[in-house]
Amino acid sequence: PERLYFFDFRAGHGLDAFADELRTHLVGLIHRQEIFLMHLAGECINSRAPLSFFRNFVVEKDGEHRNKIDIKRRGVTPFVSFARVLALRHGIRETNTLARLNVLHEEGYLSDDLWSAARDAYEMQMQQRLVHQLYQIDSGIEPDNYIEPANLSELERKMLKDAFAVIDRLRAKLKSIFPVV
Repeated sequence: PERLYFFDFRAGHGLDAFADELRTHLVGLIHRQEIFLMHLAGECINSRAPLSFFRNFVVEKDGEHRNKIDIKRRGVTPFVSFARVLALRHGIRETNTLARLNVLHEEGYLSDDLWSAARDAYEMQMQQRLVHQLYQIDSGIEPDNYIEPANLSELERKMLKDAFAVIDRLRAKLKSIFPVV
């Protein structure tokens, strides 16, 4: 998924028009490339939610991050990748994940229910990540993305599990669009 960030570029310096021209060119090219999009979708479909069959958190088993979940890689990234693949498929120029999800919904590519669930789950995880990192900064710790579920309240754990469960719904949507993956 890291190599897919290329499609989320924006102008950093100089004329924005150059970045806009490149985006127009790429969007026009990519949304017609079904095999390429199938490969991108396949990577999304293969990323599993960090929940076991019994809805327990799947955490790191050993090492520095034992009993923790990388909320960015395991939780947030599937939403980003899902939105990116569908945006590229439908020629949507947005690069922000929430903006992509919104346009996909407005243009009828996402149901009200899936859009609402994806938006809420994504925002909740981003908030959880930010709170975690702010706590680390306040404690003089280098911020990271590793959340320890045992340190969350019962409500926070339930909300995080619900957010992770949406990943399976996103995967199912991609499987319906790209059935051969």
